[in-house]
Amino acid sequence: MGCSPYSSLLYIYKSKKYKDYLLFWITDNEYTSDILLYILKNGILSKLGPLKIQNDCEACDDQIYPSDWFKITGYNDQIIIRLTKEFKYDTGSDNWEKFNPNAAIIKIDKRNKTLTIARTNL
Repeated sequence: MGCSPYSSLLYIYKSKKYKDYLLFWITDNEYTSDILLYILKNGILSKLGPLKIQNDCEACDDQIYPSDWFKITGYNDQIIIRLTKEFKYDTGSDNWEKFNPNAAIIKIDKRNKTLTIARTNL
């Protein structure tokens, strides 16, 4: 059995008002990171899917988007993730679109357990 040269970390967001948790399983590879999101609600762990974001930095050695650049707000039926720096998001089929942090948010629907990007009017 071999050892991976990459690291995996588990970050947990606990709502102050609601009884749910958002779990980030982040594996930093050499140039990119894989971020898987899960929600724990009512004792049930559900996979939301991958958070396909990258740091938008042409001069950087890697495209890893640091987890401390997330701002998370929980509501009764959804969780909003605001990204505080410019980022690229895979809108599908490896189509990476650039976003300003004021132009989009990541929305998590707690009931349907879906993850989407939404444009904002800021």
